[in-house]
Amino acid sequence: MKRLLRILLNASVILSLLFCLAMAALWLRSERAHDEYARSLLIVWDGQTSKESDQFDWYVGWKDGEFYVARAYERSAFWDGPPEGEHRTEAWTTNAPKSPERIWNLGWNVAQVNSSGTAAGPVLPSVRWSALGAAYVTIPGNFAEVRVPFWLAILISATPIAGWSWRRASVARRRREGLCPSCGYDLRATPDRCPECGLVPGKSN
Repeated sequence: MKRLLRILLNASVILSLLFCLAMAALWLRSERAHDEYARSLLIVWDGQTSKESDQFDWYVGWKDGEFYVARAYERSAFWDGPPEGEHRTEAWTTNAPKSPERIWNLGWNVAQVNSSGTAAGPVLPSVRWSALGAAYVTIPGNFAEVRVPFWLAILISATPIAGWSWRRASVARRRREGLCPSCGYDLRATPDRCPECGLVPGKSN
C-alpha cells in the first residue's frame, strides 16, 4: 500500500510540474498574442439564419496574463417548430479572436426594453464573483465566463511540488541528525531499526 501511495504521489508531482511549466509557457505567450479556440453550433429553425435561430458558442483562450473559458448563447427569435438544420464550426485563431465582438453584439441583442417599448441599452457582462484575480462574469441566461490569472494557476499547481520538496528536505535533515526519516525518533541507540515506527534505515520510506 505504501509503495502504491508513493507511486501515486510521485505521479501527481510530475503531472503538477508539467502543468506548471505549461501554464508558465502560456503566460509568456499570452503577453504577446491573443489566442483562442472557438466552437459554434447554429441551430436554424426556419431555414434562414437571419431569422429564427439559436447559436451556442464556446471559447477557450488566453490574453494579457489570463486564461479564460466562456460560453455564449444567442436566440434570434422564438420558434416552436422543428429545426431545419444545424451548422457546426470550430477553429483556432491567433491575434484575431471573435469572442470580444460576439460578446459585445450579444449585449445589444439582449438589450433591456423600458416601459415605452424602446431599447434601454445593452446588457453588458457583469462580474458575479471575483477573488485573487480570478473572476466569474455573466450576462444572465446568455453568457458566462471564468477567468483565471496564470500566476494563480501556477501557484496552485506548484503546491504539490512544494510539499514534495519540503518532505524530501525534511527526510534528508533527519538522516543527517541521526533521526528516523519517517517519524523523527532518535536512532543513535538503535541504528538498525526504529523502535517507534519499525522503519529499517536504508530502505525506501
